Amino acid sequence: MAHHGCGAAWLRRRAAALATLAALALLGLGLCPRAVQADAKDRAPLTIEALRCEGNVSTSCRFILSYVYLSPGDRLDEEKLQDAKLRLSWLRNFSSVDIRLEKGSTRGKVIVVIEVVEANAIVTASGLGLTSMDEATSEVFFGSLSDDDLFGTGKILDFDAEARTPSNGLTQTDFFGRLQYVDPQLLDSQQYFLDADLSYRSAQYDFTGYEFFEEHLWATDLEVGRRIGAFAYAAIGYEYRPVADVVCQLNASSGLSVDTAHGTPTAAVGWNGDDPTFPTGGLELNARYARDVSGCGNVDADARYTWSLGEGSYLSVHAQYPWGGGIEFAHDLASEIDQGEVRRARWYVEPGIWSIGYSSNQELAGGAGLRAGLRLDTKTLGTVDLFLYVTAAWRHEGIP
Repeated sequence: MAHHGCGAAWLRRRAAALATLAALALLGLGLCPRAVQADAKDRAPLTIEALRCEGNVSTSCRFILSYVYLSPGDRLDEEKLQDAKLRLSWLRNFSSVDIRLEKGSTRGKVIVVIEVVEANAIVTASGLGLTSMDEATSEVFFGSLSDDDLFGTGKILDFDAEARTPSNGLTQTDFFGRLQYVDPQLLDSQQYFLDADLSYRSAQYDFTGYEFFEEHLWATDLEVGRRIGAFAYAAIGYEYRPVADVVCQLNASSGLSVDTAHGTPTAAVGWNGDDPTFPTGGLELNARYARDVSGCGNVDADARYTWSLGEGSYLSVHAQYPWGGGIEFAHDLASEIDQGEVRRARWYVEPGIWSIGYSSNQELAGGAGLRAGLRLDTKTLGTVDLFLYVTAAWRHEGIP
């Protein structure tokens, strides 16, 4: 089932959650003292004698070490240590992470020390935007509230909500809410995770030419996933929809109405090698399949690859399924703001073509447009996104 309209932001938030689970990033942070790195080629392989945590007060060392895929007795692998630092750095549990080496009890042995500075486990994000689409103007609001260290166990409880309200022209309304529970280390495993959520959506999109899309949906799903290497994951699960009332009519001559109440298997895959909020370089890919329940689509996919242009500028190629894509140019604002309320800030502009989804006969509705906005990482309000989305043209098109 394609989640149209608000669903695009939903998939991005889900991608962010799974990115946290898969612990994915490619920022190229340094790990070991320069002296150790300088003679790395000249010395014999080192053996890890022990791993130690420092700076953690409410977070258990066991939780921290679960993201370090090394154990006492293993050979020292600096690439794996770098990946571990990246994984821990993108957990919202910590404001900073450092990994260093200390001499062991005998020659050839080292102690790996993971030093963290804990962040507030309660994390918020919000957004406000204005969209203009097919003779309709709407305001979009979204927000999330998350406890990333539930009861001090490292589990995650997250609530997301998004609403679109019309201000002018045709009626286009959308409300989406989701409560999600995540266990990043299922049964204390370093490889497996659990994702369970309950969601609700009520949407109505009216377009010119008597074309429209309506949906009323309650759904609950449970997925078990496995991390693959440092940056990939795969998951399978089951989704049950006690209410799935959908009406699709994306051309004047055909329509489809479905009222079902049953479940479906699900599958998800992804490769998240970049920060989903402030990308700096690398691939982010998340796709989810649920066998058709509503008749209006069953695949959500979102992919983005980012290149650093230097001096705080970035270029991203962005693609979505159902069809859509754009090229985004983004630029970080002055680093001096790091000392105040705003820790990071970035403006972005993305021209592209986008769809609201597709019906069972593959009739697509979409158009060319421009997205532009300002994204802030604040100490008080968390991530704040202010954006504008305007379609330059709207069209309906069939595909084979």
